[in-house]
Amino acid sequence: FVGKAGKNLDEFLELAGIDRSELYVTNAVKFRPTKLSAAGRTVNRPPTQEEIKLFQPWLRREIEMVRPECVATLGNVPLRALAGRRVAIGDVHGSFLDCDGVRVYPMYHPASVIYNPALRQPYREDVKRLAAWLRGEAIPAETAAPGWAAVLADGFPLGFGKQSGGVVKNHYPKGLRNLK
Repeated sequence: FVGKAGKNLDEFLELAGIDRSELYVTNAVKFRPTKLSAAGRTVNRPPTQEEIKLFQPWLRREIEMVRPECVATLGNVPLRALAGRRVAIGDVHGSFLDCDGVRVYPMYHPASVIYNPALRQPYREDVKRLAAWLRGEAIPAETAAPGWAAVLADGFPLGFGKQSGGVVKNHYPKGLRNLK
């Protein structure tokens, strides 16, 4: 993450008490999807569903190798790569989901705040909730999105990993060990 989106990510990580250098950063799609703009310039575009599916085995294997306790997705692309096409970030952000055995915490992409300033407050709240979870504070089960199972063990976090467009980190809150 660079530019304004990177600056937003750094600000939110600081709010959560997470140092960016502690994170494992990866992408759901392993290349930069582009298109030609009307002006003839190369610009970013969202990856197609086929491109997301193409890289799913690599993403799943990467998660298996890193073994995060939780993956926080930044935006729709990594969320759909893990949860499937049936879900949208606006419906599940700030919730803990179980996606085929992977604990997922969906968040808006840091660039979304640039294009839609109304998302700044929900993003901050999601980051604060994640930070509380990282500190080992109990998070109410109702933070699970409707139709998804809460993935907290008696309200206590087992660890953290962040993934995206984003990040994967193994982090165990003070006093906790890997309980696997």
